[in-house]
Amino acid sequence: MNDNEIRRRANIKVEVLTDNYMELDNFIDLNQIVVPTGYQTENNTKFKARALHYGSQNSDFKKNSWILHMDEET
Repeated sequence: MNDNEIRRRANIKVEVLTDNYMELDNFIDLNQIVVPTGYQTENNTKFKARALHYGSQNSDFKKNSWILHMDEET
């Protein structure tokens, strides 16, 4: 059983949220969300909070989805 088959059976979806486009063509069934350079939140949040806000507004996840955030600090 390969990774994509496991994800389908477990109903797992992978999204990558980043400030810069990354070459991820080798990954199937993956959605990359790139935060636009000029994006600002209503409260002018910065860094990770800014990106997470953009991601939450532009994700394909359903309202009842469980989300696990992982980054270089995790």
